[in-house]
Amino acid sequence: MWAGSLTLPSSCDIDSVRSQKGTSTFIYNNNGSSSSLSYNGTITFTKDERDIKSISPGGFFKYSKTTFGNSREIQILSGSDGTLRRRYFVGHTEQAYEPAGRQWLNEMLPGVIATTGIGAEDRVQRIYAKSGLNGVLEEIYKIDNDRVQTIYFSYLFNQPKLKDTDVRKVLSQVNRYIDSDYEKGKLLRKIGPRFLQSNKVTPEYLSAVTTMNSDYEKGKVLSYILQNGKINPDNYAQTISTVSRISSDYEQAKILKQVIANPALPDWAYKEVITQTIKMSSDYEKNRILILLLSKPKVVEQNFDDLLNAIRNIESDYEKSKALAYLVAKQKLSAQHYLQVFPVVTDISSSYEKSKTLQRLKTTMPTDNNEVRAAYLRTAKTIASDYEYRRVIAGM
Repeated sequence: MWAGSLTLPSSCDIDSVRSQKGTSTFIYNNNGSSSSLSYNGTITFTKDERDIKSISPGGFFKYSKTTFGNSREIQILSGSDGTLRRRYFVGHTEQAYEPAGRQWLNEMLPGVIATTGIGAEDRVQRIYAKSGLNGVLEEIYKIDNDRVQTIYFSYLFNQPKLKDTDVRKVLSQVNRYIDSDYEKGKLLRKIGPRFLQSNKVTPEYLSAVTTMNSDYEKGKVLSYILQNGKINPDNYAQTISTVSRISSDYEQAKILKQVIANPALPDWAYKEVITQTIKMSSDYEKNRILILLLSKPKVVEQNFDDLLNAIRNIESDYEKSKALAYLVAKQKLSAQHYLQVFPVVTDISSSYEKSKTLQRLKTTMPTDNNEVRAAYLRTAKTIASDYEYRRVIAGM
């Protein structure tokens, strides 16, 4: 495949990519041909991108190719003062760099640049200065390699003069070009803290997260921005909606817990969290979120009906009983609140769980309120077990 140049149709064609102590190494094998590239330091290219202009002091560029036993290698080494020393090998024998070595470098360098990300920072800055945002995007369009595209997008986002409209446009192109959820997630996590402070950018950013297929990668991005980014309060509805696109209840619950823990979460957003919690399939994960919400007096006060509805939507008698017990233990409820709780207790099928829940309520409810007391006894009569029923009405 690399007949004179390093050209990769996708990131999966590189057999090995390593980075250690500032040195990046790429290895590729195909049909009797093997190639290796390693480099260290900041590398800049000539304007025609067919030669190396400079390497930071102490850095190097090494490229070798072996085809059916015939090998060639170029080494360009930068001294302590940045002076370049060029070496050319055929087999194990060093030969004059001029003209054969330079000609080979001219042939293969464009492919190396396009498929490894080497010198990307300098290229992006140079293209951006000459052709602006669209020029860089056109160059990225030519790259058929998610890993390298991510590198270029990363440097593009670092351009200091980007406007909100520019950022939104670049994010839309991230969606268009990068198929790999891993690479997309890596990029979105890197740029999140910088750009999420803009109310105009956040919706496009969250749309990019929504397009990811992997629940794990999607969750990593949302988790990261909730911990490190300053999301505008107006965008929490879309943030929670993005969480709803995660199919895994475990991943959803993990992110919703972080949403709830965020001190900047506006009061209205708790209703959105509750609505999403109701949609979850797992009663266990659903209850993990409800327990957190039920521990917050203000949230319970402002969203009591919605929270009670969420508890009612729990199918597991054990989890439903657990949520109700937590509610009455952690919050001081009014008589009216208890009258709303009893119908939910009635929905519990298990005599044991229903009995356990009513006995918890008996220790916290206003027993001197006749209406509450009557509702308690009516609910007790729905217990199928005589033994559990007697336990519930004892002392009443």
